[in-house]
Amino acid sequence: MRLFIGAFCAALSIAVTASAQSCGGIYKIKGGDTLSGIADNQYKDARKWSAIFNANREQIGDSPNKIRVGQRLNLPCINGLPTGLEGGVSTAAPKPAPVPVETKQVKVAQMQSPGALRVNFLTADDYAPFTDRNSLNDGLVTEIVHSAMTQASGTDGYQVHWVNNWSAHLDPLLSNAMLDMGFSWLQPDFEQNSDNYRCANFEFSDPMFEMLVLLFIDRTHPIQFR
Repeated sequence: MRLFIGAFCAALSIAVTASAQSCGGIYKIKGGDTLSGIADNQYKDARKWSAIFNANREQIGDSPNKIRVGQRLNLPCINGLPTGLEGGVSTAAPKPAPVPVETKQVKVAQMQSPGALRVNFLTADDYAPFTDRNSLNDGLVTEIVHSAMTQASGTDGYQVHWVNNWSAHLDPLLSNAMLDMGFSWLQPDFEQNSDNYRCANFEFSDPMFEMLVLLFIDRTHPIQFR
């Protein structure tokens, strides 16, 4: 549902574009630029950085922090901004009134149906034996994900993205819903750590592995352990 709403909002914003001479266009990256800085300058809203990232994902890659000086990014027209850029869409001519569209109930596509939405997973290396491309079948949990998703949807129904920066997984990739879900994450004890960030913000599946954390001591030198 979130995807359908996002598509509708984008269409609406184009329909109510302001009367500037042009809207959107090409922005050339300069030294010191960040996506949030560009969004703040061009859209007057730093949160629009995700719109820039999504419109240029193919050339930026999976990490929004890896933009390069000289890159030419396509800035989409959103609510009449940005203006004055090369290659912008002309807004001088008045737009016709929108034609009423009949509202219909939309059903969520099942994974097995043709054209089903692709599920995008997020993971990283250096977490053997669970996820690591140097491990057998990319790691134990990765192998389970591949097996489950292939049976549920076929190989075209999902994709695993490898971003070797675990902190970027939390923000912005998962926090801004750029990808659907991540693995593998340790689940804290929710009863003992209710204020933990993961307890407050993560939805966990049932655990696939349990690890015992034990303390071995010299019986001749006992210590108290809680």
